[in-house]
Amino acid sequence: MDLRYFDTSVILSMLFSDQNAERALELWDGNFARVSSSLLSLECYVNFHKFTSLVPEKLRSGWRRSGSDWLKKVLSQFYLHEIDEEIRSKIATSEVYGRCRTLDAIHLATAGTFARETDDFSIATFDSRMKAAAEGMGFKVVF
Repeated sequence: MDLRYFDTSVILSMLFSDQNAERALELWDGNFARVSSSLLSLECYVNFHKFTSLVPEKLRSGWRRSGSDWLKKVLSQFYLHEIDEEIRSKIATSEVYGRCRTLDAIHLATAGTFARETDDFSIATFDSRMKAAAEGMGFKVVF
């Protein structure tokens, strides 16, 4: 089965309709299973709440409701791997994770767990540091 690992940057691009939104939709479409870390959900909601606090008060409740509904729908289409002992152990015992940011290390350790399950695995990200770290670990990255 083909697997595509999504980091938060792709989901937020679709949610906020930023300059990468069209490409994010292209990365989203396809015949593959969508996978990520449970960290994805947390990062999406934290950023969603930060953004909605900037929306004018009279628009905030409607935007919060529609955005929250959209996020729930999108996140329900993922298999999210918990940050478990295997992930913690990978990070604790491999120096390679010291070359990237903490949240990227969690994503990449989780991606490695999924990657060993298939020959067709890719990581979707718009984050240049995540991309560099993933490629440095030998992952195929789409952006």
